Amino acid sequence: MIGAILIAGTRPPHVVTRAMVENMRKGSAVIDISIDQGGCIETSRPTTIAEPTFVHRGVTHFCVPNFTADLARAASVAIGQAMLPYVLTIAKHGVDGALDHCAELACGVFTLHGRRA
Repeated sequence: MIGAILIAGTRPPHVVTRAMVENMRKGSAVIDISIDQGGCIETSRPTTIAEPTFVHRGVTHFCVPNFTADLARAASVAIGQAMLPYVLTIAKHGVDGALDHCAELACGVFTLHGRRA
């Protein structure tokens, strides 16, 4: 279950109570994205990247404050890794040669030399 409530300037309400969490199956997991503002799950408490989880009555909690701040970096690394083979192909063959050599790259071209490809 993921809890993600933001009410600007105030703490979010506990929309998931302790009783609700304690009625979840053992091995369930909750992620409280609202932990930065105090959390929206009653059993949540801030954790860290070094120790990101804790277990309450068999339910694993992940409550790392500002966790989403790392998503931009992770996305940048992922796109860089995905693009690298294409960049290397262009560097090796030039633009026209790379498009002839790599069908996937050619499919992504909309315009070439000022004209629609």
